[in-house]
Amino acid sequence: MALEHTRERLSRFIWRKEDERGDFKVGGGASSKFDIGGGDRKRADLKDLEWYFWNFGPLTRGLTLKAASIWGRGFAIEHDNKDAVELCKKATLEMPGFKRWFTTETLHALTYGKGTGEIIWDDINKMRANGKPDLDDDGFIIKIEEGKNIIGYNITDPKTFIPKWDEKGYITHWEQRIISSMGSTDSVKHKSRKICFFKYNQIADNVGGLGLIETNLTTIKGLMTAQGASIDLLFRHGIPFVHVKKDGATAKDVPKLSKIGQNFSTKTHLAS
Repeated sequence: MALEHTRERLSRFIWRKEDERGDFKVGGGASSKFDIGGGDRKRADLKDLEWYFWNFGPLTRGLTLKAASIWGRGFAIEHDNKDAVELCKKATLEMPGFKRWFTTETLHALTYGKGTGEIIWDDINKMRANGKPDLDDDGFIIKIEEGKNIIGYNITDPKTFIPKWDEKGYITHWEQRIISSMGSTDSVKHKSRKICFFKYNQIADNVGGLGLIETNLTTIKGLMTAQGASIDLLFRHGIPFVHVKKDGATAKDVPKLSKIGQNFSTKTHLAS
């Protein structure tokens, strides 16, 4: 009786509806499902993070150096199968442009929390008459032949890639949205084998990582404000704005001098 009473009391908090009740277990039933929305970010916008990266010099230099240092520590590919190790080396470390691709996507991961590097396979795509890849009904590129060898890497823009998740929190595929100069949006879906997902300082497995800018955004804003104020202070106290000298000035000259102050421009620091 005590066990049944405990189960009944706990079930009031676990199950939302009577018809969802089944065998007693925490997290069972439809109420345990969760959904990761179509957008991959509900926090800071990637464009804002990009602006801070390019407009705050110490941040630009610091993150660039950190990304380069990760490569500089060196890599070692180890496995019992020597043939597999050699195959992996040829597809990565010995591939032309791999270092630049790796450090750039690492920088993206440190800046935005994610780096979506595109892997180029020796696929044979079906092409349309306009030169664009032909897509199937689900939005994936139609393959005449699925490649087996990696022939290169593409540096991508993280702002254009959106991950799609399953109910367990694993990425099923990627959706790339590109806005043309005419304002139209082209959408293409990529299978997971096409994208290498860099994550650092992540907040959860298989979920978009947390970049270093976002975690220090309050400090960065404060430093940028202090930097701007210091520059303005040095300029105002180190450079004379207006220098007027007239021998034998009289009361008639006061309106002329006051007019100079009224027409002073705070943008150019000049008087007209």
